[in-house]
Amino acid sequence: MMPELIVAVGVLGLLVADMSRSGRGRAISATARIARALPFVVASALSLWVVGQAPNGRKPFQVDLSLSVEDLARSMTKVAHFRSIAILFLMAVLAVGSRRLLLALALTMLVGLGWEAAETTVIGRHARLADLAPNLAAGVASLAIVLVIRWTVVSLLAWRRRGSPGDEAATIEEG
Repeated sequence: MMPELIVAVGVLGLLVADMSRSGRGRAISATARIARALPFVVASALSLWVVGQAPNGRKPFQVDLSLSVEDLARSMTKVAHFRSIAILFLMAVLAVGSRRLLLALALTMLVGLGWEAAETTVIGRHARLADLAPNLAAGVASLAIVLVIRWTVVSLLAWRRRGSPGDEAATIEEG
């Protein structure tokens, strides 16, 4: 759990630093775009590769489409899904920018869907529609957290640009 926490804090720090930069219309170089997208692309590709590994062989294509309360309850206990989706969402936000949060959520959900698709033919793994529930819950929770952080950073920057009440008093005394 510690490596995931370190990665999450690091990506979150990069996001806050990116959000705090002034200038809405700043251009980003192609190299910077690639550097921002690379962690998400690599982590997504590696996670899909790991899920698709079949050390015990393959089975016929099979997907469990049931969405009973028991299936959803069982799926919502998968902590690894929550952690992985939360970290991938932060990486996706870093890749596409903090103004395109719905795109970041969609890309993250596509990776989660890819996990279930990769499990369809692997012996020892079970592709379940209900397993998308913790992915969606973690994605929406991460989206809410990033929205709150973005709102806080934007509010603090706006307050800083306006100046604090103490700055106005110093200006009046000097003039």
